[in-house]
Amino acid sequence: MSHHVADPAPRRTGDDVSIVLRAGGGRVDLVIAAIRDDNPDVELHVVDHGDLVDVSACRRLLLTVRSLRWQTGWDLGAHDVWAMIVSFRGTMTATADRVMVTSGGR
Repeated sequence: MSHHVADPAPRRTGDDVSIVLRAGGGRVDLVIAAIRDDNPDVELHVVDHGDLVDVSACRRLLLTVRSLRWQTGWDLGAHDVWAMIVSFRGTMTATADRVMVTSGGR
């Protein structure tokens, strides 16, 4: 008899940052794809909670409007991402062309 063992949850550290996104509207998968594009050297952990999706990483997460527009094909901006963000862990900096979450103010 075989048993399926779930992958262990990512271990949280003091350097972890995250963005919790509202999943409604069908855009969240495209936003996650854009986050993956903007963070090719970062191990991302994505946890789907149904109506919310938690995207976390160690030290930093970046999302640029350029990647968001590339993935969606829509003329979206940082304000559209702000509307999807329910909460975040870390220090968030947002400009007209990017949203960055860093740990320890880095």
